[in-house]
Amino acid sequence: MSNVKVSGSTGAPVPTSTPDAVDHIVAQWQREMPPLASENMILFGRLKRCTALLQARLEAVFAEHGLNTASFDVLATLRRAGKPYSPTPTALFESLMVTSGTMTNRLQRLEEKGLIRRLPNPEDARSQLVQLTPQGKALIEQAVVPHVENEGTVLDQLPPRTRQQLEDGLKTLMRVLKGSSHPNEPLLRAHACRMEKGLEGAGVSGGRWPLPGMRASRYTLHARRELTQHPGTVPRHPRRQESSG
Repeated sequence: MSNVKVSGSTGAPVPTSTPDAVDHIVAQWQREMPPLASENMILFGRLKRCTALLQARLEAVFAEHGLNTASFDVLATLRRAGKPYSPTPTALFESLMVTSGTMTNRLQRLEEKGLIRRLPNPEDARSQLVQLTPQGKALIEQAVVPHVENEGTVLDQLPPRTRQQLEDGLKTLMRVLKGSSHPNEPLLRAHACRMEKGLEGAGVSGGRWPLPGMRASRYTLHARRELTQHPGTVPRHPRRQESSG
């Protein structure tokens, strides 16, 4: 268990902290299925619970400014991009890590509030650029200060060494997760970006892909299967594949 250590003189376990919910979950699995490598659940279980607890804290501050996590992330991404506060569609998608349907809905709501505007993309007629309006810029600059202070109230409770260890450890974990992606992930991501641009350029809303009857999540699953069976190829639409015999 993660909350005990062994005494060098007696070999008896010495508690180092009060057991938490994750410790109890792992203990139950160790009791019920001893061969199971349940210790692998400890880190991910705590990451999941920390995310939920942090989300509630962050949302409280966002709500004071009429925002939520989704709208804050879009405005913050546009603001930190610097003048003219209009990153490329690809950069926006990569930063926010959401599907095209989710992105379209977020942008529509922000545009209705006058916080962003969409502009023609001079480099790609199929897509549009998203730009922060003066009203959106003022709002995000007003909201980001208490947001950072809110994060500080949590981090200030950690010893400096613990904070640095967490930052370094999570950075390493992110690198591991990125490195263990699907071997054809770069091709899949590139193809997905082309699909995203086509969606935005066509002005399609509601999360539908330009391919008939397909949504982003379903297409991604199909594309992964196609890439596994036919490495190095661009995934085909399943209906077109069926109709071709």
